[in-house]
Amino acid sequence: MNKKVKLVIFDLDNTLFSFDELWVRANKDTFKEYTLFKDIDYSEFMKLYKKYDLYFWKKHDEGTITLDELRELRLIKALEHFDLNISREEANKYFESFFTKLLSSITINRKMNELLLSLKESVNIAILTNGKTKEQNIKIDNLDIRSVFENNIFISQNIGYEKPNPKAFLNVAFELNVDPEECLFIGDSFKNDILGALNVNMSAIWLTDSVEESHIRNDFYVCKDNIEVLLKKLLDHDYQDLIINN
Repeated sequence: MNKKVKLVIFDLDNTLFSFDELWVRANKDTFKEYTLFKDIDYSEFMKLYKKYDLYFWKKHDEGTITLDELRELRLIKALEHFDLNISREEANKYFESFFTKLLSSITINRKMNELLLSLKESVNIAILTNGKTKEQNIKIDNLDIRSVFENNIFISQNIGYEKPNPKAFLNVAFELNVDPEECLFIGDSFKNDILGALNVNMSAIWLTDSVEESHIRNDFYVCKDNIEVLLKKLLDHDYQDLIINN
C-alpha cells in the first residue's frame, strides 16, 4: 500500500554523521594525553569503558541516572579495574576534553548537504535528536546544516521529551502541521528511532550496517548504505511504496 510522505524526519548522531567512529577516535586521543593512564593498556581499558557505557546508558534510559552521571560513572568504574580511583570532577574533566575533540572533528559533508537540499525541493524535512541543546546545536553548526533544516530542528532538551517517547515524535508532526501517518523517520537506533516512529504510525527507514534476526520485520525499511546513498535512493524513488512530495 502506497503511503504519501509530506515530512521526512532525520535523527542526527549516527544518521547525518558517523558519531561512533568519531567517538572512538576522540576517546583514544584523550586517553593518550593523560599521563595518569600511562600504565594502562588502551584496548583493555576500552573494552571495560564500552561495557560500562552500555550499562549506564540502560540506567539512563530507565531514568535512574542523568546524562552527566552516565558520562562520569562509565570512566570511574572502568578505571577501578586498574586500581585507579578518580573523583567525579576528574571524570568530568576527562569527558570535557574528549567531547571538545569529538565536536571539533565533526565537519561539513557537502555532498550530503546538496542531496538534502534536493530532497527539500520535494518534501519538508526536519531533525529530531536526543541530547543537550548546546551540544547538538554545535554538531548541527559544524555540519553546516542549520540553513538546510531552518527552524525544523527539534532537540529533546528543548521539547521536553526524548525518543522513543511518542510525544517526541508527535510534537514534530504537530508543530509542522502534518499527520504522523504522513511522516517518514530515518535513524540508526532500532529502539529509539524505528520502534518509536512505528508506535505513532510513522513510516521508518532503519539506517544500519547489521540487522539482528529478532529485528527482522516487514513494517519498516532497512538501508545498509550510508546517508548519501540513502538520500539518492529517496530522490530516485527507490522506495516505491513511499510517495514523497508536498
